[in-house]
Amino acid sequence: PDGTVLLLDDRGRLHTVRGTAPRAPYLERLTEAVSATLARHPGTALAAIGGSVVVGDRLGSVHAFGLRGLHQAASHSGRVTAVAAVDSETPFVCSGGADGTVRLWTPGRDPRPEPLAERPSPVVSVHATQTPHGPLVAAAWADGLVKLRRPEGGRTLAFRPGPPVRAVAVTGAGSLLIGTDESLVCLVPRN
Repeated sequence: PDGTVLLLDDRGRLHTVRGTAPRAPYLERLTEAVSATLARHPGTALAAIGGSVVVGDRLGSVHAFGLRGLHQAASHSGRVTAVAAVDSETPFVCSGGADGTVRLWTPGRDPRPEPLAERPSPVVSVHATQTPHGPLVAAAWADGLVKLRRPEGGRTLAFRPGPPVRAVAVTGAGSLLIGTDESLVCLVPRN
């Protein structure tokens, strides 16, 4: 909320770029705790919402640092390659791994046993957000496939833009943004 940006360096350590607004003491303590942990156990993916910071690691675990303590889930077999966090009525974390799975988890609860999606290619990016029609999750795999779906089920939309996908994002209105080295594509699904 103060505009601070959190970054992971290539060694998995946390860095902060301070915002212009005054920083609340609880956010400072939270950032310090995450930074101290990552100095000992490097992270591979990072996301933040409200008063929580979510970190994936090279062993397949996802860690949610928050005001109510630390919650962890051993979600993937192998490196966590992407994480996203959604601040909704029931906040949730979405993670992707080198094992090709996309998984959902609500910190403080047991993770879903079955993956939201699974393919024989590493996940390169995930993003999730709350929309007027419920939450949406986007995932991209190293082989270039992108999928957009609702966590509670229903129709899954798939798209392959051609060049390797570097990042995906879902807007609050439900549009899908796909970033490649050469382009930015915006798709607006019909409801």
